[in-house]
Parts: sequence; C-alpha cells; structure tokens
Amino acid sequence: MSDDESITTEEMNAVVNEETFEEVEIKGVERKNHKKKVPIIKTNKKPKVKKEIEETDNEIIEPEIVVKPVVKKEKKPMSEAKKASIEKLVENNKKRAEQRRLDKEQGKPVKEMKPKTHTKEVIKTEKIIYMIPDNSGGYKEVKNPPKLTKKDIKRHENELEVQKQEELIGRKLIRKKNGTADKRSSNTKAVRSPAQIAASKKLVEMNIKRKEDRLNQKKQMEKVKLENMKEEITDTIIDVVSKPIQQVKQERKARRPVITEEEKNAYIFKQQKSLFC
Repeated sequence: MSDDESITTEEMNAVVNEETFEEVEIKGVERKNHKKKVPIIKTNKKPKVKKEIEETDNEIIEPEIVVKPVVKKEKKPMSEAKKASIEKLVENNKKRAEQRRLDKEQGKPVKEMKPKTHTKEVIKTEKIIYMIPDNSGGYKEVKNPPKLTKKDIKRHENELEVQKQEELIGRKLIRKKNGTADKRSSNTKAVRSPAQIAASKKLVEMNIKRKEDRLNQKKQMEKVKLENMKEEITDTIIDVVSKPIQQVKQERKARRPVITEEEKNAYIFKQQKSLFC
C-alpha cells in the first residue's frame, strides 16, 4: 500500500470477492444446538422485516402499535326554521303543563296520560261459503259467488212475479229468457170459437184418413207384387218343362224393360247431384 492509504485494483477485487460467513443454529435429533458457518450472498435488495415477535435474551419485544387519531365530523348547524319549530314545541309543552296544573288546583278532572304501547292487530279471516240454488231444485256450495248484474236482478224480480201468477192460476207457465211469462201460456181470457173447434176436429179426421189410405196403398202394392212373383214362377216352370232353354232365355230378355237414353242420362244426373247435396 502507498502512503496515501489508497488500495490497488487487485486488492479491491479481493475484498469484493471475499466471502463472509455467519453462524446459523442447526438442531439435531438430540436437541443440541450446533452452529454451522453459511456464506452470506450480498444483494442490493433490502432485508425483509419480520412482523413476528422476536425473542432476544429471553425478553419479548412486541411490535409497536400505531394508533390513528379519530377525526370527528363536524355537525351541521341547525337552520333557523328548525330552531323556531323546536322553540314553538317547547313553548306549547309548557302551556299544556301549566293548564294541567291549573285544572288540578281547581278540581277539574284531568285526562290521564296513557302509556304508549305498541299492540299488534290480529285479523281473523273466516271462510264464507255461499249456498246458491241450481236448476234442479237443490243448492250448491260456492266460495266466490259471481257478481250480480242489473240484468240478473231484473230476471230474478220477473221470476218472483211469474211464481205469484202460477199460484193464482194453478198451473205452470212458460218463461222467456228475461224471466217473464209467455203471454200465450198466461192468457186466461182467450176462448176458442166454435168455428176454431170444428176446424181442429176436421184437421184431425183428415190426418187419420190420410194415414189409413197410406197403409191400404202399401198393402195393395205388396199384394200385387206377390201375385206377379207367383205368375212369373209358374211361367218359368212351364217354360222350362215344355220349351228348350235357349227359347226361354230369349223370351225373358224380350220381357225385360227397355231403358231409353233419356232415362239413363236422368239417372246419371241424379246420382251426380246427390254428391253435392
């Protein structure tokens, strides 16, 4: 080294590269403290601060507790209107107290101050069942009955009037949609004339005669049909016995009714028309 106590580059490098050691405790199986030298690696990072409580020489060093000051919020000043209302309320309370004192001295009954109690209102609901009459003469249970309109009320009133009329007449009356009685069934003054009675009797006799004529005509047609069948059967038996078969076939063919072209077209037109009717 020189007199100015400066060091050379080689000595500086030797100092930088020189390893430093620290003693670290190693706990063995027999719980004995052993120390071992471990090299310290130099870095530019700051060492971490342990937040846990450190023990040194059997003394506990607790971390410092930082207490932040509590900042109280400033209350807003009351408005003039609020101050005036509070003063008025206090004045009214004083007047009431003075009046109560005077009433008590004069012997007047003083209204008792009831304590404020919060009571819960209990509402009980009951299920109401309505019995509504049906058309068969009975009643049916309904929880929510339909609302009656003006039309329903009017019909009910008409029904009551018709029931009174039925009690007076002694027979059932025909009703309209609105509940009133039909005049044709409720008219008791109308009397049939002799001409009307005679006309109805004549009509009944004509209907009976028309029915008898239809039955007689039907019986006559069945009788004629049966006789024709008998004649045809007898003729065929005679022809088969006395004539050759070819001659019998020709005669039968000749006896068949001939269908003209007009009748054929009319039948086809009738069949086609029945499809659209």
